[in-house]
Amino acid sequence: MCNWCEECGFKISGTNSAAVLFTRKHDPVPISLILRDGTRLQVKNECKYLGLTFKQNWSYSKHVQNVAAKCRARLNVIRMLKGTSWGAGKRSLLTAYRSLVRSVIEYGMEAYFFTSPSLLKPIHKIENDALLLCTGAMASTPLKCLHHACDEMPLLIRHKFLCLKLSPSLNVQRPSRSVVN
Repeated sequence: MCNWCEECGFKISGTNSAAVLFTRKHDPVPISLILRDGTRLQVKNECKYLGLTFKQNWSYSKHVQNVAAKCRARLNVIRMLKGTSWGAGKRSLLTAYRSLVRSVIEYGMEAYFFTSPSLLKPIHKIENDALLLCTGAMASTPLKCLHHACDEMPLLIRHKFLCLKLSPSLNVQRPSRSVVN
């Protein structure tokens, strides 16, 4: 590994680097990695890389918790912008949702959105709460109606749309409203 890094112009810093053995085994084989300068790399159960938290067992539970906590804090900003007589309108609140909350949810979504649906429940709850805030609808409003009123695709459909859009061989356009509903 050190040879490859040197050939590519990388220098591994033993103090800033860590190793994670990605496996689904409950008792993975212990590993020990030593750099050429004698520095032993620390072996961890999880690592954070470009804002995404990767766990040893390929579970994204920690990352989903981090995203949910960050989004809950940003939902409070939308709550402050909303008022009964003086607050921002639906259009402004939806713009705030898209820029403050949805952008956090979508960052790295290609990695963690293929995890179990039960793990993604907190993220779907945040999306639903945000749309309720933006529209001023009651909590019992059906989700399909909320998405239609806000002209928003549900996150699962939006994720598939974005993945297809990123595919270089496909020319994908946003689905019409009739497809979303």
